[in-house]
Amino acid sequence: MSENIKYSGIHFKVHDDAGIAKINITNTTTSTGIVTNDLVDLYHPDFDDTTNEYGDFIYWTKLDPATDDYLVEVEHSGSHNASATGPNYAVEILDLYMNEELIDGSISAVLTTWHTTYESHTYTYTLSTNAVTDLSKTITYNGDDTTTVFTLPVTIHAASFVEYSIDGGTTWNYPTSVNIDWGSNATDYDDETINASGNFSVKFTTAPTTGTGNVQIKYVPLVNTYTIKRTINQPGDGISFVDRVSQVRLLDDGLELIKES
Repeated sequence: MSENIKYSGIHFKVHDDAGIAKINITNTTTSTGIVTNDLVDLYHPDFDDTTNEYGDFIYWTKLDPATDDYLVEVEHSGSHNASATGPNYAVEILDLYMNEELIDGSISAVLTTWHTTYESHTYTYTLSTNAVTDLSKTITYNGDDTTTVFTLPVTIHAASFVEYSIDGGTTWNYPTSVNIDWGSNATDYDDETINASGNFSVKFTTAPTTGTGNVQIKYVPLVNTYTIKRTINQPGDGISFVDRVSQVRLLDDGLELIKES
């Protein structure tokens, strides 16, 4: 993968009547000199300045770290190559370039799961390298001081009930809590069973308080099929430039699904 880098470029004219430029570049974030009084001889005998012939020279400097700010200064050094024909000895700049920092190359993966009986109801997860991704999902409700029964929507199909919260996810409680019953046997909801379509309800002994998204039920989806889509991103500036010199490659790959008891 590529590091984050930023370059400054000074595009000079070179010809047989050019002077010598003096360049200073300062890291203004740290008040540190990056380039100090560097002299650049712009004389080139093959381009006749009197007929407006000139060549190109770009003076590149790596600016590290890329996140800092920099001041680029160019001035005439006051001297010229002894072979220059004169009389102007100009230091001429065609353009200034700033090659912004690059975003590192990366490989991302999205896991999509579903049950073949309910193919339109899918679950997606963004996977990270060498990290465990929790495959449980959370459904959120608003408490109102009155409602005691919260039922999973018909578009959700659960394989297991993991835990619940009544304070917006700050504190979690197991299904064995004495403060709830749960199940799919209306209206008692106490058989601790998920029905064939993956649906169940949680019944509180005391209605949760009024709040936005304060009642949350965490479950593991009922699935039997999955696909993985991988995206390989080359280093770039996030807009139009993409570095294709060092290819980002996926050389090996593996996915382990762990079922907790």
